[in-house]
Amino acid sequence: MSTPGLTQRWRNGTHRWRTAAGHAFKPDRYGVSELDSTMAEEFCVRHHYSAAWPATKYRFGLFDLHAYEPQLVGVVALGIPMSNQVLTNPFPTLVPNEESLELSRLVLLDSVALNGESWFCASVFVRAVEHGVRGLVSFADPVL
Repeated sequence: MSTPGLTQRWRNGTHRWRTAAGHAFKPDRYGVSELDSTMAEEFCVRHHYSAAWPATKYRFGLFDLHAYEPQLVGVVALGIPMSNQVLTNPFPTLVPNEESLELSRLVLLDSVALNGESWFCASVFVRAVEHGVRGLVSFADPVL
């Protein structure tokens, strides 16, 4: 259950709740780029509560462009689930692990303003389509 006006963010494996007051998301402040596995894994293992890295196919980073040097502030990993049935049940006509994938990780630092998740995911989904992905499965974690 989420709380209206609050969003959950992560840093160093610990969650924090942020309020919307004075923190409007500004898309022109951010950029999205594909990441290599090492950079994405290091970020997620450091900040995601599970401290684990799944099997991934594509990895994308959210960069704060207003810093002195672009700073990685988020990662989305599209990956390969434990069983192909995770993909073939909802997408029986798509080739699993090619045309369909699992949204395996979404991690944003607490410095990213509210609604950053939605904007980042939308940007990643456009890029996933460019790679031939036609379906994504996502599972939400329960509130901690």
